[in-house]
Amino acid sequence: MGVHITSGSPSRSADAVYQHSGYARECGLPFEDHLGRIWVGGSNDVGCFDGARFYSMHDYGFPSGTGGAVAEDTAGGIWISNSSGIYRFFHGTLQEILQGWVQGLFVAGNVVVATIGPLQRINSTPVLVRIQQSGASWRTDRIAQLPFLEPFHG
Repeated sequence: MGVHITSGSPSRSADAVYQHSGYARECGLPFEDHLGRIWVGGSNDVGCFDGARFYSMHDYGFPSGTGGAVAEDTAGGIWISNSSGIYRFFHGTLQEILQGWVQGLFVAGNVVVATIGPLQRINSTPVLVRIQQSGASWRTDRIAQLPFLEPFHG
């Protein structure tokens, strides 16, 4: 049972890959990038399967945390979110973009929209932010304050 992943080598069940890598029964939805790599968010990590090996983003400095949404921008940067913040993995380097508990992460072209807010509404109100590249750095603009944490869910 499971999704079959092929990459020029014999087909391998995704279930077997996840179990071997410690991701069994803890996986979010898989995401395939433009290179054919499969990205999967676990309960405290995000992993990448390149067709032959499984890599942990912990090896690149990704912090433990709940969640693990994954998306790709037009430059090929992989955006990863969890309860610690938003990160971008590009050319083998993981860059922290924004700290905070991330509920939703959406990428369109090179613009990222995210909902940031506390796990419990203590001392902070959830906000909707837009992240765009500005020269060599990333600019974060608060778009709106939210009366609820999940603006994109019905």
